[in-house]
Amino acid sequence: MNDRKYSRDALRVLYSFPHRIGAGRICDTAFHQINGLAEAGARVTVLAASYARVPHRDVELWLTLAAGRVRIPVRWIGRDRACGWHDQLVAAWLGRHPFQYDVFHGWPLGSLASLRVASKLGIRSFLERPNAHTAHAYEVTRAECERLNIRLPHDHDHAFNRARLEREEMEYRAADYLLCPSDFVSNTFTMRGFSECQLIRHHYGFDDGRFFPVEPIIQREHEASSGIVALFAGSGEPRKGLHFALQAWQRAGVGRSGRFVICSNLIPAYRDALSPWLQQPGVELIGPTDSPEQAMRQADVLILPSLEEGSALVTYEAIGSGCV
Repeated sequence: MNDRKYSRDALRVLYSFPHRIGAGRICDTAFHQINGLAEAGARVTVLAASYARVPHRDVELWLTLAAGRVRIPVRWIGRDRACGWHDQLVAAWLGRHPFQYDVFHGWPLGSLASLRVASKLGIRSFLERPNAHTAHAYEVTRAECERLNIRLPHDHDHAFNRARLEREEMEYRAADYLLCPSDFVSNTFTMRGFSECQLIRHHYGFDDGRFFPVEPIIQREHEASSGIVALFAGSGEPRKGLHFALQAWQRAGVGRSGRFVICSNLIPAYRDALSPWLQQPGVELIGPTDSPEQAMRQADVLILPSLEEGSALVTYEAIGSGCV
């Protein structure tokens, strides 16, 4: 336990995260939320599967799928089972510390048992909703796949999974509040009968220590030496709408002087469907990158014609990097 001196009325938060803190995307979101709570004066206990970056020094951190730096690989037991195991350990922790927390914050697929224990103990609970209602996401994805005549891999996050959907819907009902990062997400819940009183709007952001624009003189040299550089950075699946971007690129007719850089790992069936558009002038499929900030600083515009989105972190990161 850290030795920080807290005010007597400091908010006591149990933050549950069934993945690896600080390992990119939602894992980075969790990292910054935890640090933000600590910096705001809350007394934060974190139970996480493992970590890639250590949170704020005043945070009490316990691991559910690791011992120090030694992790239990999720691929050995499967993501859903790993989330369920994490959830049971967190629920047991809550049961052993019934009067130590004011707030419980959980994430999807890893919070059902914990939310139920929190409810019994009278602890106010919040469930993060980084994406739309899962039923809505499934419907949108299925419709677009049918239109393109492709099928997602059976284990894909947005391939219909009844057991996963039912578990998430039970989590929605068990939580006092759902944290929605966009109006779009919130609306997918109200359309399914959820009260607006249960939906709390908040906002994601970006790490300005990593995502920042290039110096103006470098930018001017880039603009003088080349045509437009467009960027797509996202998962390679139909719901992200890359096919619409490629069609627009073709209609714009700027491929002979400009570049359309695609940082994505396309699922095989989707790549096959896109093949004719991927061959057009100016299109460069370079695959996923560990340094999206570099690609953004070298691009003029980010293109993300997503059909269904929670609150695209990549758009905030692009803005921070000076990419329109």
